[in-house]
Amino acid sequence: RIIGLCSTVAAFTAGLAAASLFLWAPWLASVSLKAPALSVSLQLSVGTVYFSVLTGYQTGTLAGLESYRRLAALALLGGVLNLLTCLGGARLWGLNGAIAGMGLSAFCQWLIFRAILHSECRRAGIAISRKEMFGERFVFLSFALPAALSGFSSMPALWLANAFLVRQTNGFSEMALYAAALNVRSFVFFLPSLVNRVSMSLLNNQRGLRNWKGYGRVFKTNVALTGGSVVCVAAVVALVGVPVLGAFGKEFRAGYPVLLVVLLSSVPEVLAMAIVQVVHSESRLWLSLFAIALPKDCTLVVLAYLLTPRYGAVGLAVAYSAAWFLTIVTVVITARVSWPVPRQC
Repeated sequence: RIIGLCSTVAAFTAGLAAASLFLWAPWLASVSLKAPALSVSLQLSVGTVYFSVLTGYQTGTLAGLESYRRLAALALLGGVLNLLTCLGGARLWGLNGAIAGMGLSAFCQWLIFRAILHSECRRAGIAISRKEMFGERFVFLSFALPAALSGFSSMPALWLANAFLVRQTNGFSEMALYAAALNVRSFVFFLPSLVNRVSMSLLNNQRGLRNWKGYGRVFKTNVALTGGSVVCVAAVVALVGVPVLGAFGKEFRAGYPVLLVVLLSSVPEVLAMAIVQVVHSESRLWLSLFAIALPKDCTLVVLAYLLTPRYGAVGLAVAYSAAWFLTIVTVVITARVSWPVPRQC
């Protein structure tokens, strides 16, 4: 029933987001980005938005079923698919081809995830039910709804922050430097993301067993592993950042300061991802929405508005980093309030 409920909520929110983007694309391109020619490109990205949301739900379900090996293989396969479809699309049709390639990749990943998810459910003896899903109304109201609202807060905030940069002089060039830095930074998140998926299931398991000592050990181990790995990998990426950025083109080497700032933001972001699991395991998603997500998103938008006119891509990177340094503070406070384990443990 819960899987059926989550799949329905994911499909509804994905459809709402994709339809909104398609309808508002001409206005966003002409008014927000001041680039009317990008209207078609934005509309082409609808497929990526829709299927990425659905794949996100499938990833969470497979993590709940402890299918970690398949998740790791699927993550690798997804990276290869993205590379091949985007490069092929770009060669055939330029920018719009690359965007269409992303949509094709997202669709293929959704199909593969869907097949594997149904296979894992059959293996576990789980029959997915949508007819009786509203028997889990508490799950919807306490978890799915605030989680969906957090997504509807974070995505527009990122959009606005990026739009502030694009609207500046040489905005698209600056946005290219920022996007390249984020792409390079993605290497930092591979291992912590895998560890977090495993630890979330283990943490919930120990919570269900009321094994408070085990709960505390899982939490501390996850924070130590994810925090240590992000610091080590970020340091390596910082050392080789200039030649790696150069792979995008010689002019992208100028984005090295941007890369350093976004690498700095990866430390509080990864730690926040690990610590916030306490809040999620206690189903305190409404608290997470108001105490964590909304302050982060508001901080990002305000600082991006103030900093991008003067500092360009570096200003946006600083705004993003500052938002996550604030977030790690709010996450620690919220996790402490939500902590279910007796203090002596």
